[in-house]
Amino acid sequence: MRIVIIEDEKLTAEDLRDSILAVAPESVIETILHSVQDAEEYFLNHKVPELLFCDIQLGDGSIFDLLNKVRIDAPIIFCTAYDEHTLQAFKLNGIEYILKPFSTNDIRLAFNKFERLKQTFNNQFDFAQLRLQSQQNLLVHFRDTIIPVNCADIGMIYISHQMTYVQTLENKKYILSKTLEELEQILDHRFFRMNRMAIVNRKLVLNVNKQLNRKLLINVSPDFETDIKLTVSKTKSPQFLKWLKDT
Repeated sequence: MRIVIIEDEKLTAEDLRDSILAVAPESVIETILHSVQDAEEYFLNHKVPELLFCDIQLGDGSIFDLLNKVRIDAPIIFCTAYDEHTLQAFKLNGIEYILKPFSTNDIRLAFNKFERLKQTFNNQFDFAQLRLQSQQNLLVHFRDTIIPVNCADIGMIYISHQMTYVQTLENKKYILSKTLEELEQILDHRFFRMNRMAIVNRKLVLNVNKQLNRKLLINVSPDFETDIKLTVSKTKSPQFLKWLKDT
């Protein structure tokens, strides 16, 4: 397997290389790149590898700067000291997100996921499918743990007391560090931004009542526990009703 590493810290890059070869000794580390500029020059003149391991914050910028300029249709395993970029990472080719300091076992688990995805696509990496599958999970924080929550299991995402929460259809609640605007970009057509405070899953909507002020009041499944009044503004009502009909 042909692999490229993008990591600006030399010792970390060497540790990552050694861990990769310990887990997958048949792999070939084609190069280790230490900056956005080096990576841009490399990918303009070389074949895209089968897999990338990338840090996010490099000395001369962010790896996202590179991915927004140069098309790299290969799966990426992100290795970073920060967890605030998870949503953006999974939008840009990411299949796994490893927090530093990483262990050899972390690398092994990432490789296992890579191999499972390859088998899912019958060893033909359709990257559009890969990206879609990666985005089906939303990473949330619970205490000191990062938990993948399948988007199909999300009932709604809402703001309360200046905090953003995700609530699953089974009434599990988690705090998110992202804005609703960022979440809109990763959620698919099953979700609708009702107003500036909430996003709802189509599965949650039982029926709708029209209000005197021309807003729409959404009634949800009785099994879903919420004290929030779910409304759609009159300006978004036509769009919401069309979405309700088409999904």
